[in-house]
Amino acid sequence: MDDEQEQGEEDQPQKKRPKLQLDTLVKAIEIKPFKVKGDAPGFICQRDWVENAKHEIEVQMALTDKLRRVAPLAISRCSRGGKTRALYEIADMNFVYKQRPFKVIFATFSDFSEIEPHEYEDPVQALLIRIAFVALKDRPDEPEPDDFLDFCKRREYVPEADIEKWLGDTPALLILDELNNLTPLSSETKSKSVTQFARFIKGNFITPRGCFFVFSSHVVSTLQKFGNYLDPSEASERDVILQELPLIDNLRDARNLKANLTGAREAVYYGLMPGLLYDQSNKSVKAAGVKKNTAMTKLNTESSPGTQSSAFLAVLRSLIDGNLRGMPSLLHALIDASHTDGEIRKIRWAPYHLRFVFQELDLEGDYSELKSSMAELCHQVLTSKAASGDAWECLFVLFLIARKNITRVYGYQCKEGKHNAAQGTDSDISLSYVMKGLAPQTEATRKGWVISGETDIQEFYGISGMHWTPNKWRELLETDQS
Repeated sequence: MDDEQEQGEEDQPQKKRPKLQLDTLVKAIEIKPFKVKGDAPGFICQRDWVENAKHEIEVQMALTDKLRRVAPLAISRCSRGGKTRALYEIADMNFVYKQRPFKVIFATFSDFSEIEPHEYEDPVQALLIRIAFVALKDRPDEPEPDDFLDFCKRREYVPEADIEKWLGDTPALLILDELNNLTPLSSETKSKSVTQFARFIKGNFITPRGCFFVFSSHVVSTLQKFGNYLDPSEASERDVILQELPLIDNLRDARNLKANLTGAREAVYYGLMPGLLYDQSNKSVKAAGVKKNTAMTKLNTESSPGTQSSAFLAVLRSLIDGNLRGMPSLLHALIDASHTDGEIRKIRWAPYHLRFVFQELDLEGDYSELKSSMAELCHQVLTSKAASGDAWECLFVLFLIARKNITRVYGYQCKEGKHNAAQGTDSDISLSYVMKGLAPQTEATRKGWVISGETDIQEFYGISGMHWTPNKWRELLETDQS
C-alpha cells in the first residue's frame, strides 16, 4: 500500500469506517495488567513511595467537584528517567473504593502505541483506540508496536458512547503514559481538539466519584497546560498533583542498575535517577539521544537572536532556584521535576544533562568560554579521582559561577571530609570560606576562615546541587557498607 492510499484511509470519515464491536473486548473489570519485561530490574524507590502514591489517589477518588475540585495526579521526569515503570507500579496496586470492584486502564501515547501526527486532530479517538486495544480479549501480555499496528489496520472506529457504556459505573482509574506526546497541548494557541480531549477525561475519569486520572510527561510544563484545558472557563486552572518520582538512595541498587558502576559519584552524575542510570548499561536504547540532539539543533538554528544566551542564563538560574521561568520549552525534556513549593513546581538537573546542554548550546564571546568551562566542571563530577577533593572544588566553582556569573574566584577551600584549612587566609581577600563534606550544623570561624554550616551549604547549592555534594556521595557509600 503506498503512502497516499494509506493517508487517504486515515482521513476517511468515521461514519464510513467499521465500528468496533464491544464483544471483542473483555469486561472493563477484567482488563489484564501489563507485565514488566523479564529482563527489567526491580523497581527502585524510597520506602513508602508506592503506598504514598496509592493513598493520594484514593483520597482524590473519594472527592467530587461539589466538595473540592478533584486534582489529577502526574509524574514528570526527563526522557528515559523511569516514568513508565513507575506507572506500571501504580497500575499494579490493589485499590479499594467502597469495597467495589475496581478497574485500572493503562494506555500510552508512547512505547508500542505512540501517537501519530494525523491523530492530533482527534485525540479522543486516539485514546479510545488505545483503550480498546488494551481491553482486547486476545491482547498480548507484552504488546509490541506491530501488535498495535495490526489492530489499527482494521480501521475500526471506536464510538465515545460505546466506551462510556463499556466503562459503566464501576470505579475506574485511567493511566496515560506520555501525555506530552499530544503535541497540540503545548501550543501557545488554544486547540479545539485538545479541549474535547480534556472534556472526555474530565467527564469520565475526574469529576465522577470513584474515578481518577493519572498521567506522565517528560515535560513538567504539561501539568499546567493540561490544568488550563480541564477548566477553561475558571479563573485559574485546575490543580494537578505532582507526585515526585523516587531517586536512588542505595549504592547497591545503583550497581544492580549498572553493573560496572564506578562509585557513588557516577550515580550522582546521572541524577540518581534509576531509569537514566539503567540506560547507560543498555546502549541499544537510542531514542532519547536522538530527541536530545534534535531539540538542541532546533534551539541553535530555529530560534530568534538572543535565545541561546537567554537560555544559558535561565539554566544557571534554575540550578539555584529550581524555577522554569525563561527556560526554552525545547530544554524541558532534559529536566527532572522535583517537588511543588506552594503553587510553583520546582525542577532539578542531573550533571549528565547539564553537561550536554553546555556542550551543545551555541554561544559567542565570553559566554562561549564560560559554558565550555562549566561543561568540563560537570564532567569532573564523574571523572575526578576519589577523595582528591577535585570534584568537590569543581562543584563549588560551578555553582559560584551560576550564582555570580564570574570566571575567576579566590578565597575558598573544599574538603571532602571534616579537615580544616591548613594555612591562614590571605590578607588581600575580604572573605575566605571552607566547605566541608562533613560540615558542622552551623557556621563557624577558624583562623580567619568561615566554615560553612550544613544548612548554608545546601542553600548555596540550590535545588539541583544539593543532590551532588560529598554529603550525598557519603550517604550512598554508607548504604553500600551496611
